Amino acid sequence: MNKQVIQLNLLYFLRFFGDSMFFPFLVLFFNASSIQGVQLGILMGVIPLFQVLGNLFWGRISGGFKKTLVILRVMIFLELLSMIVFGFVTDFYWLLALTIIIAFINNPFFNLQDGIAIKISEEAKNKYAKTRMCGSFAYLIGVISGGYLADRFGFRFVFIVGAVSYILCLILLCFLARQPHENHDEKKESISFSAVFKTKGFFLYAVFFLLMLGSYNVGESYMSAYLKSLGLQVDQWGMVYGLMMIFEIVTMIIVAKKFKESSFRGLLILGVGLLSLRLGLSALPLPLYVLVSIAPLRGIGWGLFLATNLNIIKKMLGTSLAVKAVSILGTAQGLMIGIMNYLAPLIYETFSYNILYLILFISACTGIVVLFFIKMDFLKSSSSN
Repeated sequence: MNKQVIQLNLLYFLRFFGDSMFFPFLVLFFNASSIQGVQLGILMGVIPLFQVLGNLFWGRISGGFKKTLVILRVMIFLELLSMIVFGFVTDFYWLLALTIIIAFINNPFFNLQDGIAIKISEEAKNKYAKTRMCGSFAYLIGVISGGYLADRFGFRFVFIVGAVSYILCLILLCFLARQPHENHDEKKESISFSAVFKTKGFFLYAVFFLLMLGSYNVGESYMSAYLKSLGLQVDQWGMVYGLMMIFEIVTMIIVAKKFKESSFRGLLILGVGLLSLRLGLSALPLPLYVLVSIAPLRGIGWGLFLATNLNIIKKMLGTSLAVKAVSILGTAQGLMIGIMNYLAPLIYETFSYNILYLILFISACTGIVVLFFIKMDFLKSSSSN
């Protein structure tokens, strides 16, 4: 195997492992720090908002392969320092500052990492999906072990373990070989936002995406707190999250090997249907063991979405427009989730978690209804060629 590919796979493993030691347990850590209500809404609300700002900032200053590597080193150094400090503070304003720093770096790092991964994979004739799978397996291992460690030693210890993984990432980034065939004269094609929305079907797809994915992500943000309120322990949450990851990985593998693009519309509808079903069941006053038993719905549904969404966007718009479209959807979704994350604690503390998930279920179902009005004949034509 190509040396760069081995380094890249290891980088993905370490990076995803470190992330799995932090974000899946963030709401539980805030609860343990007596952060509730408006304060919790603010902390969860700034995350997607500053992810959007971070993507705009880091995306603008990044350039070629070598420059991007330097930026990634700076980003992960700042993030690991913030993660270490995170476990030692409980003051709201300190937590707010650290949350903003991490949010400003975390998601943009993954996007820039994907950029260099695609370049290396193309050069080495390696399938990017294999590299991405290393990250998924790392997340599975990390979230299960993270739940166990948090229950035994506390969140501070888990965050430090994640930071150690980031230190190894930093070392690896210092030795990652330079891309040999980088084209320094390559110019980026300028594409207007209006060109994306002029494409038939994209506006409706954007409405579906925001309603469905916005609802899903907010529901996932507070699921750990909801289950904890019913008696779930931290280590058990790690097991539940790991179970979802197993179903997600297996689903993506099956779709990649067994299904053609002509079936992607049906698979996407099935996937978001399962995600919505989980939101709907969470709106019912069900016992803890039932809510835990439906966790695979999230794994299968999210796996189907990941396996089909980007392919559908690429076929609908073409590669060049698809890049811009993903940026538009990500920015809009970040703003929407930021607002909904702020409102969510106010809703479940005033009413109940069931009312929160009922609202999210209705929003998600509205998005699915919109999806049914989008024709995807381009999938059939691409499969027949």
